[in-house]
Amino acid sequence: MDVLIKEQLAEGESIIWQGVPEPFETLDKTNKKRFWITLAVCIAAAAALVVLYLANIKGEPKPAVLVIILVLCGFAPVRRFLDAAAVRKLRYLVTDRQLLIVSNEVKRVALARIPACALRNDADGHLSFLAGAHALKARPSHWRDLALTGQPNTEPDEPVDSFAFYAVADKAGLRSAIRRVLPNVQM
Repeated sequence: MDVLIKEQLAEGESIIWQGVPEPFETLDKTNKKRFWITLAVCIAAAAALVVLYLANIKGEPKPAVLVIILVLCGFAPVRRFLDAAAVRKLRYLVTDRQLLIVSNEVKRVALARIPACALRNDADGHLSFLAGAHALKARPSHWRDLALTGQPNTEPDEPVDSFAFYAVADKAGLRSAIRRVLPNVQM
């Protein structure tokens, strides 16, 4: 991973801070309600699809079709656990020029493309850094997703729309680093 990070840094660029997510429960207070709503919707959708399938077939039902419906509807609730596991493997970096999220790939955004950002705590006390209009409007139950899927705009001169560090372990270190490189951060 260190080689991957070094490849992302420009000559003379220095790392100011790096950290990882703190331990968190997959179904903590912030994310439990969203999981149960997703599960209920998926169960209802699966039941409706099975009923529609059975009502509209001619002859014997094909078990493979029923299995496919159940697997597809079961993916959304399981995804919450897969996403939590992926977030636990992230590494966050602040340099004098950009912010990076490192896993198997690197997501980065230049500091100059961050017009608005904030450090916020969720109901479980996890501190997250949010950058961009979409991230700042997102509910805390979506912050974990933003660390995985939030993408800066691809146009080099456009402001970032959605970028996040979720549940940072070194809270004091992140606060200090962000204040240093983005002095107008909302605390």
